[in-house]
Order: sequence, then C-alpha cells, then structure tokens
Amino acid sequence: MRIERCLKNFVPLLFLVSSVGVAHAGPAPTAALWFGSQGPTNGTASGLSDDRVGYIDTVGGALTNVEFDPSTNSYYSVGLDTNANLYFGLASDGSLRSGLLSGGQLQKLQITDTNASADDLAYAFAVDPVHHIIYLGLWGSDASGADLIKITYNPTNGQMSSPYDPATGSITNEAGVLLSEESTTNNFVMARQMWVAPGGDQIYYVDNDFGDPGDFAQVELNGVYVVNTTVTNPQPVMLSLSSQFPGDESQGNIVGVALNQSRDLIYFATDGLAPGGVDPGSNTIWSMPIAGTNATPMPMPAGLSLVYPNSVGGCLALDSSAQVLYVSDEGRGTVMQLPLSANGLSFTGGTNSFFTLDARNLTNGVNGCASAFVQGLDFGVVTIVAPPIPPPPTNPPPLTISHRGTNAVVSWPVAYSSYTLQFASVLASNAWSAYPGPFVTNTSAIAVTNTISTNDRFFRLSY
Repeated sequence: MRIERCLKNFVPLLFLVSSVGVAHAGPAPTAALWFGSQGPTNGTASGLSDDRVGYIDTVGGALTNVEFDPSTNSYYSVGLDTNANLYFGLASDGSLRSGLLSGGQLQKLQITDTNASADDLAYAFAVDPVHHIIYLGLWGSDASGADLIKITYNPTNGQMSSPYDPATGSITNEAGVLLSEESTTNNFVMARQMWVAPGGDQIYYVDNDFGDPGDFAQVELNGVYVVNTTVTNPQPVMLSLSSQFPGDESQGNIVGVALNQSRDLIYFATDGLAPGGVDPGSNTIWSMPIAGTNATPMPMPAGLSLVYPNSVGGCLALDSSAQVLYVSDEGRGTVMQLPLSANGLSFTGGTNSFFTLDARNLTNGVNGCASAFVQGLDFGVVTIVAPPIPPPPTNPPPLTISHRGTNAVVSWPVAYSSYTLQFASVLASNAWSAYPGPFVTNTSAIAVTNTISTNDRFFRLSY
C-alpha cells in the first residue's frame, strides 16, 4: 500500500490505493434514454448537481449518472457510439467531453473560442458511429461564419480532434468543414438538434436562429433540413415549409427533430417565445413525411400537455423499437413519454413526468417554470460494459500529487483507467463515494483537481 499526503487550505488529504476489488455487473442490453441537463448545483432533490449527463432505463426506470460538472457547466447535448461503448456530451463552457457508457470521462476538448470577448455558440451535435465522426453546428468568429464541422474521434479511447482552433477563432482544417454559412449562401446558421442516418450519408437537423436577434447572418432561418454528406459542396434541403413556419417565428420556433424511419416520418417540436408560453399555442409536436411537405400537429392525449419544449441541444428522442417518443419539457422540468399509434401519426397515451430531473426546482425559473431541466436527449439500446479489471498489480498504481495554489492535482497512469477515484470524510469501509470529476485524460495520465469540500479529505483508488 502506498500512502501520500498533501495540503489544501491546511487540511490534510490522504491518498491511498485499495487492493479490495469492486464488483462489476455483467453486461446486459439496456433501452436507455440519455440526457444532458442544467440546474442548481446545491439544494437539489438528489443532493447532487443538476449539471450532469446520465441515462434512464426506459424499462426498469432506474437512473444512472455518468458525469457531473462541479464547475457549474450545464450540458446542452448528448450523443452515443454504442458499438465503441462511448458517450459524448457538449457542455455550456463550449467543451465536448467523451466518456465510457459505464461512466468516467475520457477526454475534454475545447470547441468554442477561449477569448472572453468572442461570441462562438454551439448547441447541438450528432454522432456517425460508422465513420467515427461527430457533426457539430458552430457559430464561429471565423470568416465563414457558421460551420457544420466534422470532429473525428478514436473509438478505442475517445480521443477527439476538431478542425476549429478556439485560441485563434479560425478553421485550421478545411476538410473538417462539411458546409458553412458562406458555402450555403446564408442557408446554415444555428443547429438546434441533429440526427445522422445509419451509414452516415445524410444529416437531418433543425436550423433556427430565433429571428436572428443578434443580426448574425442577416437572414431568418426556422426549418427542418437534410444534407447529403457524400457530395462535393453539399447544400441543405429544407423539408418543412417556410409558409407554415416562417423565419420571423410568428408561428413558433422549430427546436427539435427525431426520425421514425419505419413509419417514414419526421417528428419535430415548436415552442413559443419564452418558457411559460408567451405564445403557448406554439408549444406543439408535429409530424411530416421524411421527404418533407406540410406538417400535421399531434394533439396531446387527454390529461397531458406540453408546457415548453426546450430549445437547446435537442428536445426529442425516439425509441424506434417500442415506438415511443420522448420529449423534454423545459417548462415543467420533466421528460414526457408518449407511445405512438400504429401508423406513427398520433399518441395513444403517455405521461407528463416519465422523468423529473429535480423535484425541488420546478417553479423557480423564468415565468414560474422549472430552473432545472433536461436540455438534450438521445436514445439507444446499449450494453453497459464495465471497464476491464486489471490483475492486482505487483506495485500499486503511483499517485502523483502537485500543488497549484491551495488546490491539489492528483494523477495516475492511464494504464489504470479502470480504477475509480473515491473520497470520504472518515476512514470507514462503507463511507467511500466515487469522485465526480471532471477528469482530464491524455496519452499517459489521468488527472483531477480537488474541488470538493475540505471535510472530505481522504482519497483512494479502487478496483
């Protein structure tokens, strides 16, 4: 056993390596609704920060949290590569994080600019697991304006690479840009939710700049689009009708999209001008053929209502096997579960509150709506594979500790990525909790900066 000490605000921190094994559940397929969320970090119903990534077992109802952010960065959007056992989360600080489905961040990659005076925006992305590409909509300060960029990733370790340099606010790899505001003549600005077709040849997405309030593009976009990823100079094709949903948002903002390929349908949502419904009649779910045309509203079943579908990161997700649509209702602070009819054009029932992020913060937001809510959804039937358990080492993994002001930075070799960092306030066998992160991983080490209460001063690595 190796023991090392360091100080944070003159409180001793004890680090140790435990040789006691931690049991891992065997892999089993799980129908999982993944989400990113935002809300208070303290005074929550769970006692945990509402800024997190997690998933709900849609059959058993169990909730699993896989990532927290103690720096109060919320999560706009999530995406999955289930074959590679990876999830991805886009945080409000403009970083994209990769991690294991079983939990544990692998990499944090800065996407938007790091200049405080710049105005990069990114809200939505989608994953092409066949080609290991993340497509992300970015309003950047580079000459081409908005870009739909291609972020490549390594499926074995979650390592990501972006064609955009956040330090200079410029594209450094033109091959990493699928299309831009410039290349489409102001026909791409702000993606709100995205979906990549199996095979990766098409991307369906919602583009909505909310009437261009910042005069970013001198154009008002509000529609559902598709773009072919395999052609030279790809151009978006608008599937919804501008006559039905004009760019001035007078008939509501289109904010989410989900595809039901087996029923040849696209679902999308519209919301009013603010949570609480300045225009509550606009808070609606719609269906239309995948080829596009006039959209049809889908009335809520008796006893159900949609208060305000969230506008950031994606408010819709479809379980295509069970034919159930999930809707993030920012106004209510819950996720709705809506079973579909046989033809997919209506709902047969459902519930307003399949999942509630935080029961203590449902009425203290804008216009009396929730301050804690889900911002991005993705659905997948996944097999949660626990990291492989290495054999007991001859020598315990070394912990390297360095002081940075009053903080302590702890790191250990990336070869021991299956080890879990735990913390406790007392040295008792049943008092240990998993450290929430965020962890930073490079090719050689895993590191974390201690930010939890100084009362929780004992740490260990467990496997």
